[in-house]
Amino acid sequence: MSGISRLIAKELGSALGIIDNPKYNKMFKETEELLADVADPNDPTVARFYSPLESAIENAPIGKEGTRGENVEAFVRKRAPKVTAAEMEYRGLGLEPGELYTAESAKESLGALNLKAVKLEPGYTGTQRQKDLLDEELDYVELGLAAQGSTPGKLPGLEEMDHYFKGFNKYPDSILAHSRYSVRQGKEGSYMFIEELQSDSVQGIKVSPIKYYQDKQKEFYSLSDKVVKEIEEEVEFSVGESINTNKMKEAIRRYEDILSNSTQPKEDFEKFMLDYGVPSQYVKALSDKYSIHFVLSRMLPDNLSADISDVVDSKIQEIQDLAIAPFRAKKQTITSKQTPITKTTDYVRMLLQSVISDAKSRGIDEIVIPPVEKIAVLRTGTESVTKDSPFYATYEAAVNKVLKQFKAELGDQITIGTKVLPYKNGDVKAKSLNISNLTIDPAKIRLRFNKGGLVERPD
Repeated sequence: MSGISRLIAKELGSALGIIDNPKYNKMFKETEELLADVADPNDPTVARFYSPLESAIENAPIGKEGTRGENVEAFVRKRAPKVTAAEMEYRGLGLEPGELYTAESAKESLGALNLKAVKLEPGYTGTQRQKDLLDEELDYVELGLAAQGSTPGKLPGLEEMDHYFKGFNKYPDSILAHSRYSVRQGKEGSYMFIEELQSDSVQGIKVSPIKYYQDKQKEFYSLSDKVVKEIEEEVEFSVGESINTNKMKEAIRRYEDILSNSTQPKEDFEKFMLDYGVPSQYVKALSDKYSIHFVLSRMLPDNLSADISDVVDSKIQEIQDLAIAPFRAKKQTITSKQTPITKTTDYVRMLLQSVISDAKSRGIDEIVIPPVEKIAVLRTGTESVTKDSPFYATYEAAVNKVLKQFKAELGDQITIGTKVLPYKNGDVKAKSLNISNLTIDPAKIRLRFNKGGLVERPD
């Protein structure tokens, strides 16, 4: 049935004058001029992307005097091969049905999206790295897919998504996905070694972010109430005194609200502590997310034994740690409409395209991806990876799919195989992508944002 369906689709496409010819929307598309930022070794830009959505509009059957908006939009949405739904949803067309549009005026209706791959300031050099690999490390890179909309700065809704914003990197644009990789020296030469492929924004997509946050908040309140009960029992057992658990719960709820919702947390945490009796001379030094510790501690008897005091202190710490779940649910979840990349396969493909570009600029011909178990063990403590694991979805399912896409389009320009890596506990087989036959100049090409598929009319 699938073969018949493809045949029918091909015949229908031909009848409509639609040709899905990937040579027009290549994975690595030559530019008319040198990309100065990519060519500059002092610039963090590794590669720039182009979108086939514009190409679809440019090659739509639009008359010299223009074509009705509803017809242009129908053509792009229904007949333009392989323009992904995520980008269409994010950028939109917004054409007035009855108005006439030229290709240029139709493109102007799109929401702007400028995407490039950039090297970020390394901040996680020692975290979750493949330190057991014996091949010498020559360099280490943290790379991000940096997106900019119609105005400079972060895309709306994505301000809090990527952990690089909260860590070492204060990159001005939204980071839609990031990769960490190193350059290694093996017996047969140097190679690029993938150590992470991740997208906080894709992982944060929820059907209803508000409901997701509310569920996490309810779960936190339930768990924190349980811990407060445990604190009450410890205190009564130790000194025979009761504590005001309702006041504790009230403080915890106020604390969570400030942590998740405040637009001026420093000031709100200061007032929070003052309202619960923390001495003013300490408040300035203590005004942060740890304020709950000081507030709840003041509600405890002074005559707790040292051992019980340590136990209670650890339980307050547990409440503080639990509060991060609703905070993250509020700050790091979005709907699919808030990002132009919504699928794991898409961001994996774009990150690997970027690594290929960086490899070519360095004269390196091999990219190596370790088995999923080697990546998972650094984050979970075990090499056991099931098919429903997010690690399997990224480093096995998505990577394999992307490599097949590369091979289907690039053919003999690449070779996919395996590479034996020397680890401390023995040799390990890894995926290998050889690009020695791929002749591109990173400073003279743009990477395809989506799968491509230019629509053109036959002569």
